[in-house]
Amino acid sequence: MTHDNKSDWEANCERLGLTDREKQLLHVPNGEAGACAVIRLMLVSGVLASTWDLPPITNWEQEFAFPRGRVDFALFHVDGSVSLVEVKNAGSDRDILCGIGQLSLYAIQAGQNLPRNKVRRILAVAIDSAKSLHLDSACHLAGVTFECIGSVPEHQEGALTFLLSREPASS
Repeated sequence: MTHDNKSDWEANCERLGLTDREKQLLHVPNGEAGACAVIRLMLVSGVLASTWDLPPITNWEQEFAFPRGRVDFALFHVDGSVSLVEVKNAGSDRDILCGIGQLSLYAIQAGQNLPRNKVRRILAVAIDSAKSLHLDSACHLAGVTFECIGSVPEHQEGALTFLLSREPASS
């Protein structure tokens, strides 16, 4: 079940007494925006670096601007390195190839200020892990780290399950 209907989502959140911050973190919209919401939740909760085996993150920025384009997330690490994260929803192979190309463009621009070995390129794809094998191979060949974050409907279902678990038991 998805929560596309904003009024139903808001009504359920209000009924359960969620704060604005909890609502913002739990709402997983459809498409690429939903995939970005999942990454943002992982960053805010502090689990992304350990989950993806990255150095600790000191700061991060969403929609980080370069002279030519914006990367979905720029993660700045304690060791002075940066991870550039491009997020794609489960789409066509062409979308994935575009993501690899975008990351290369951003890495070249970031590399003007950092040594090449200090810039990581990560393609985070909202897709069922069973469908990700060929995408992982394509990324590996391009020198890009592939991270499967699960499908957006899986995360929407998880948010709904969490909301329902907070519902007071009826007497």
